[in-house]
Amino acid sequence: MTPEGNVAVTLRRQRCVTVWTTDGHCLGEFGQDLLQCPTGLGVDTSGRLYVSDEEENDVYVFHKTGRISHRFSDTMKTTLCQPRYVWCSRSDRVLVSDSGNHCVKVFNTQGKLLFHFGSYGNKDDQFKFPYGVCADQDDNIIVADHYNDRVVLFSPCGEFLQNLVTSAKGLNRPCGVAVRSSHTRKLYITHGDLMSLEVVVFNMVPLEYHIQVDMEQNV
Repeated sequence: MTPEGNVAVTLRRQRCVTVWTTDGHCLGEFGQDLLQCPTGLGVDTSGRLYVSDEEENDVYVFHKTGRISHRFSDTMKTTLCQPRYVWCSRSDRVLVSDSGNHCVKVFNTQGKLLFHFGSYGNKDDQFKFPYGVCADQDDNIIVADHYNDRVVLFSPCGEFLQNLVTSAKGLNRPCGVAVRSSHTRKLYITHGDLMSLEVVVFNMVPLEYHIQVDMEQNV
């Protein structure tokens, strides 16, 4: 969602980003001359759009008008490998699921790497191809650990806190994650085997040391 309340979408086959109103009116598209395989998309507080390109192994930053601002590789040589999803936190940190490197990388808005966490495996601090990534109002980081069939909560500095949802709750190959940070927090997860055909919604209930998630609905 853009600050104006529109919906921005990456189209992999068309190699572009398109922007729509919530009632289905297309406002335009951009990026065809730059993008090769756009996957994730995030929007910062100023309305700039951050697009991960799985084939270019880079993140492109566009002004809200669709004009290119910069690429992360302009700042420093990128070590991304198949970046999948992007999320811009309220503090304007840019989270990227570096799927091919089995880690999450945290950048500033100019593309400078601040830190990264994770490695290949199935332990608490490891991933098997992380996909969706997002952050709550406290900058805690939530990651869809795709092939480990779980969604995991980390601190703002990347320390493991807890598994939020696992296959024990029926989770299967989670892809996208998003959290609504309000008085009643809700966690949205897309999942499914070969294709993400279901959205599950959980209420996030803070406890003394952990967060409990209760199923709200399937879509």
